Amino acid sequence: MLKTTFVYLHIAERPEEFVPYSKRFIDTYRQFPPGIEHELIVVSCAGVLNRQTRDLFAPLNCKFDEYLEGGWDIGAHQFMAGRVDCDFMVCCTSRTYFWKANWLRRFVEAREQQGEGLYGAAGSYEISPHIRTCFYGVNPKIYREFPHKINSRPRGVYFERGKWNFTRWFEERGGRTWMVTWDGVYPKSDWRSPVNIFRRGDQTNLIAWDKHSKAYAQATPGQRKELENQADGLYCGYLGKFRHFCDRYVFHEFRQ
Repeated sequence: MLKTTFVYLHIAERPEEFVPYSKRFIDTYRQFPPGIEHELIVVSCAGVLNRQTRDLFAPLNCKFDEYLEGGWDIGAHQFMAGRVDCDFMVCCTSRTYFWKANWLRRFVEAREQQGEGLYGAAGSYEISPHIRTCFYGVNPKIYREFPHKINSRPRGVYFERGKWNFTRWFEERGGRTWMVTWDGVYPKSDWRSPVNIFRRGDQTNLIAWDKHSKAYAQATPGQRKELENQADGLYCGYLGKFRHFCDRYVFHEFRQ
């Protein structure tokens, strides 16, 4: 069996906003058990690990760590890749939550069946094809080889779907990338093919939900169509502007 570490991020900077997300994670983690043995690490991001955070996560059998640099979710994931000792590190964002039991078991079994690779609960073609960082897993030893340090929000965008696209980097080094759903495991060419995936149908094929899947579920039919087109890579007007902002930000950063 793979030695698996699951990393959850608690954003400590704005407790009034992020504590409710952590409480939702805790509730759904307990209501819908992961279904497989693993090490759970809760990382305090953008704030020191304090008694309040330890008390908040007391209902869970977990270890704690802290990440005080920038980049929030992805920066913390990259940081933890250098600290964990496991075969498979599964990471999620602060707003991730679950709706069905055995979510981690499903993910680990897919990894055991397909072998080494980059695995995600959702794949998107926005700007460039990428595994979404809401919920993804990889060998931390490979993660450590990624050449760019993620310590700002624009750098995080670069990591997920921009110039430093982690998915593309992973494939260029010879790795395979997979989207894992409740009913299958799909290569990049088929990420948008199944029904009820991220921003498609009722999304019940999604292993983990986050703010974007929730927003899609609550959207009007017209809004849903636009969001689905974005995931399909058919619309990137706003995203193009955001990428331009990231280009300017990182260029300025490198000039300092």
